[in-house]
Amino acid sequence: MINEKMGVFKSNLSIKEKIYLVVSSFVITLTLCAKWEVIPETGMTHPIAEVVNKIAYSFSFEDYADILLLLGIFFMIRAIYCCDKHINVFIMTLSGILSFIYISCKSFMLYSSMQLLDSNGYQFVYSIFLWIGMTHVIYYGLRLCQYLLQDNTVISGESDSHESDFFRRHIFIISFCVIFIGWLFWLMCTFPGICNIDAIAQLLQFYGYMGWTTHHPPLSTFIMGSLLTFGKVVFKSADIGFFLYLLVQTFIGAIIFAYGILLLKNEFKIRNRYLFIVLLFFAVVPFWGVYAALYEKSLLYSEFATLLTIIVMPIIKKGQSFFLWD
Repeated sequence: MINEKMGVFKSNLSIKEKIYLVVSSFVITLTLCAKWEVIPETGMTHPIAEVVNKIAYSFSFEDYADILLLLGIFFMIRAIYCCDKHINVFIMTLSGILSFIYISCKSFMLYSSMQLLDSNGYQFVYSIFLWIGMTHVIYYGLRLCQYLLQDNTVISGESDSHESDFFRRHIFIISFCVIFIGWLFWLMCTFPGICNIDAIAQLLQFYGYMGWTTHHPPLSTFIMGSLLTFGKVVFKSADIGFFLYLLVQTFIGAIIFAYGILLLKNEFKIRNRYLFIVLLFFAVVPFWGVYAALYEKSLLYSEFATLLTIIVMPIIKKGQSFFLWD
């Protein structure tokens, strides 16, 4: 559907619409570059200079990277706007509600109060600006996801004749092996692994030196402590037990991400060439391997959150109910 509508992208927009798209692009870019904190007084005697200094302090910029970000946002929201031909009021309202919830949660996370929103007059205006910007971020993000789920013919279709039939038939096994080996490389380089300070607290809880709390997930604490004990008892080495947890989260992660690639092929009919790019991204980019070598709770939970997303995606695409009895 989006390909059929892309002809609208080339049509002439009114001056009012062009101004809206340009202003929205700037607002979204500034929101993404915002510092999200209470802006302190700068000590300027002149009120205008004080406001200008506060504005300058309110955002952080990364040289020319923000120019590319601005251009990318402009072309993205222009394409979506031309496809929609109007603003979806329901989704914009929902985005505004989610934006307010996000800003409120951000304020309580940083200051345990609504200080981020109403500590002074400038802060209130700054928060309104962030609310508008985040509302547009969520709105266009939701619309983009909706279009991608409705139509992916740009990167999908029947397999080309030159595409590897072996890769198509064994995509899950190949993806699993490539990701597992790619992450295992970093595990071996950092053996027995990189310890996070939260993991130390969890092990202290498991061995009774600290009381059990829900600050760290008890299930994660049990898994980490059990594998460490297993290594000490069976292999007479705490390092082996330490490494076993990393190996488990690497193995599970490789399975889940490989399953995601398989889903992209079977449900979304993504071409092999693009699947290969996705596979290399997860297997080769150091972020994933180094994260797998980090002894802490987050990756394992993130992997299962990813699995939930993978399961839900085809349900949303097909418009099926979440409930079996519907």
